[in-house]
Amino acid sequence: MVADKIVIESRSATVGADAAIRWESSGDGSFVTELITRAQRGTAVTLHLKEDAKDYVETWKLRELVKKYSDFVTYPVRLPKYVSDEDKKKGVTADLEQVNAGQALWTRPKDQITDSEYTEFYKASCKQWDEPATRLHVSVEGTLSFTALLFIPSEKPHDLFDRDRRGLSLYVRRVFIMDDCKDLLPDYLRFVRGVVDSDDLPLNVSREILQQQDTVQKLRKQLVKRILDHLAKLGTSEEAAEKEAFTKIERAFGTVLREGLVNDFENKDKVSRLARYASTKTEGEAKTSLEDYVKRMPEGQADIYFVTAQSVTAAKSSPHLEGFTKKGYEVLLLVDPVDEWVAQHFTEFDKRKLVSVAKGVENLSSEDDKKALEEKSKDMGGFLGFVKESLDGIKEVRLTNRLTDSPCCLVGEEHSLTPQMEELMRKMGQELPKSERILELNAAHPLVIKLQALQASDGAKAKMHIQVMRDQAVLAEGGRIADPAAFAKRVQELLLVG
Repeated sequence: MVADKIVIESRSATVGADAAIRWESSGDGSFVTELITRAQRGTAVTLHLKEDAKDYVETWKLRELVKKYSDFVTYPVRLPKYVSDEDKKKGVTADLEQVNAGQALWTRPKDQITDSEYTEFYKASCKQWDEPATRLHVSVEGTLSFTALLFIPSEKPHDLFDRDRRGLSLYVRRVFIMDDCKDLLPDYLRFVRGVVDSDDLPLNVSREILQQQDTVQKLRKQLVKRILDHLAKLGTSEEAAEKEAFTKIERAFGTVLREGLVNDFENKDKVSRLARYASTKTEGEAKTSLEDYVKRMPEGQADIYFVTAQSVTAAKSSPHLEGFTKKGYEVLLLVDPVDEWVAQHFTEFDKRKLVSVAKGVENLSSEDDKKALEEKSKDMGGFLGFVKESLDGIKEVRLTNRLTDSPCCLVGEEHSLTPQMEELMRKMGQELPKSERILELNAAHPLVIKLQALQASDGAKAKMHIQVMRDQAVLAEGGRIADPAAFAKRVQELLLVG
């Protein structure tokens, strides 16, 4: 690639000076060999550089290449030391000095490497500025032989959401092959940094050949397993340092890690045990695992409940929680955009369904309460019909036992998208059909009772009140009102007459 001609002169240690061999080729597919006389044993490779490749004779360029590709080769690579032009005139010659490290850190025994050496390697080789939250140094021999030195940062890298970026560098027998190797880890582990050194791949492997190598798939499987097992160990540890490390990792990369609940079916169970969520029973920044949630479930609770919102504050204020809170059921608060997407696919944990409290028919009432609600619905049938006629975009109006303090709430059908998910998809440029939701009323709430009476005396005024009530329900669940100006006008009119 860089030379017009290559000449190799070599003499074995077992033959005399007159039995050396000279090999020469111009890269056209042919070569010439001949016996020569060579005083010293060993091999010399001479490149006759092309005109456009003369910068490879520059010492700085050679040092750069050696540090990048051969820094960890076990054999020393020596180059002449720098000598100024003035010293050259004085006859000073350039002594050779070793420019490669010579030994890869990951090949040394773990008990001979200090924490500071690990951290120095992390910052220099992985180009990171923070302290690693944890590290994983593994060496595997057998049918698959490799060594990996992996780090998980404690802070989010600036390129975390660049899906073409990977943090692993691939080496083959200590020779550098490539940075950002996409084939070694799945998308949801893209935050892991470090090096993988394989003994089983060919030295001339390319990105295209990697995808065809069965060895790479086996290597990837091993790396994912060991990373997830290491994170599981941190997540269940009682040691303060390991608990703190997992907290840092979850805070920085929890949202990315949960992508694996959708993208990695094989390891879905392992990833689900690493997921952490705020809930109605956690305080401050504390989060709970799904395993701990299940352990706290009271007798009679069959499902795992969750609510999606734009923030923990909005989630805790959601009227959908009222009946579940009264019943003593814990509700997970899913407040990251990725959770909206994950919730569409991750529907079961430990043989228990994950159920949105904002979808379907609530399952909190006893049989007697359900019968009483049916009777009440018959009595209020005319009013429920009036409410539906007063509102656009409402599929059904019905009574519910799920509410205690709020007059109403909006719910979707079991397989419908949440308003937050619809908004997210629209921002991504996807066209969605207009969805209709269900309005549930709390028959015992004073406002509902008053509106029922107002319907008989002033239908127009009752209709305006109902529209305001519906818009308040949208705001209470963290949604966006379709026509804010009309809402503001109706509120102003109510204030004037109030």
